[in-house]
Amino acid sequence: MSPTALTSLGVAVLVAGASGCGDPSATVPTRDAEEAFVFFSRVLQPPGRTNFVSILPSLEGSEVDLSSARLELGGFSRVRVFEGDLLVFFGESGEIARYVVEPDLSLTERARLSMVNEGVSSFFNTIIFVSPTRAYYVHAEQSQVVVWNPREMTVTGTFALDLRVEAFEEVIVGPPTLLQDQILLPVAWVDRVSDEPRRVVGVARLSANEDRLIGVSVDDRCGFSLAGFADAGKYYAVGDWRGGVYTAYADVVLPPPCLLEFDPSTAEFSESELDLNSVTGAPAVDGAFGLGNGTFAVRVYDAPIDFDSIRTDYPDPNQYFNLEVWRWGTINLSTGRTELVEDLPLSAASFAPVIIDGNPYVGVAEESLGRSTFFRIQGSSATPIIRAPGEILNVLRIR
Repeated sequence: MSPTALTSLGVAVLVAGASGCGDPSATVPTRDAEEAFVFFSRVLQPPGRTNFVSILPSLEGSEVDLSSARLELGGFSRVRVFEGDLLVFFGESGEIARYVVEPDLSLTERARLSMVNEGVSSFFNTIIFVSPTRAYYVHAEQSQVVVWNPREMTVTGTFALDLRVEAFEEVIVGPPTLLQDQILLPVAWVDRVSDEPRRVVGVARLSANEDRLIGVSVDDRCGFSLAGFADAGKYYAVGDWRGGVYTAYADVVLPPPCLLEFDPSTAEFSESELDLNSVTGAPAVDGAFGLGNGTFAVRVYDAPIDFDSIRTDYPDPNQYFNLEVWRWGTINLSTGRTELVEDLPLSAASFAPVIIDGNPYVGVAEESLGRSTFFRIQGSSATPIIRAPGEILNVLRIR
């Protein structure tokens, strides 16, 4: 399995990225905007990538004009919204900048901090806000967590995060979740020599009050976990993230994908499990993302898996994300009932669903990642909202 493939969906792997910055003096609307949204997208331009930060007055439109983007970034960069301001995580420089979004949608830099001294150059999807004055960046590459103050824009310290396991040199972590004064972090391990994953679901527990690693729990019923989410005060870990397809590239068979409830107070997994292959009727699933209200979203492999064809048509494991065979669906946590979103096209890479004003949205990449459409999801139907060149990475309301 390829670290490059994993990082294309924002998972923190032990690799570095590149980044840059563009001209923010793009065309602005002629009237002040009461609403503002950050639209973060990426265009692959060999030998690297260019990420675009666009500020939109509305999500209702036909096309995002990247020539009017406020910022251009390279590498593994991120955006977040904090206290009504825009935080931009610059992948190449290891810097975080805080911007005020002006009434005319232009950006004014308020403050900037650097994590270069902490060894940070790229930002993966492992950023979490503990309080208005404390946030973590989980830096797997250096086996540490960088602690910083987003209000004052200062780095306040680091603490060790040694998750290494003998015979599995590569540690991969997924997006963190804050729950019950703990930060829960999906963890997976890979043998760099054989490219074989450790067949367990892993959850690391960090203290949200004391800046320390509490412990790591594993369960061998599913295998290879990079996804987890909270719903109604409970945490759910998902195993075998895309394992059914990775089997095409490695001589390894992982356990069937399943969802396990995890209790952070006891550090134990539930005895019951939800078999994701059975409830979706699919041979493989791609992640799991909580939507709230007792439901979560998954991407299902909506075709029979032909390993010979996959290896022939996509000999490089990094091309795995070019397989336009994925379809979004939602699963009820209580009943396991799955509802596929039939209005969405089969796609290759697409970013995790976001909730805006209580409604789920998702970006779907088409045309070999050359274009994407942002959809609003309502049950089994989807309404196209806006299109953009390249891939949509994130969309957030600023005001």
